[in-house]
Amino acid sequence: LRKQMARLCIIRECVIMLLFYHD
Repeated sequence: LRKQMARLCIIRECVIMLLFYHD
């Protein structure tokens, strides 16, 4: 479960970065 949470965190950061790039 810990690995999955870490992966989700990374994905969330990627999404935030993508949103910033889109802006």
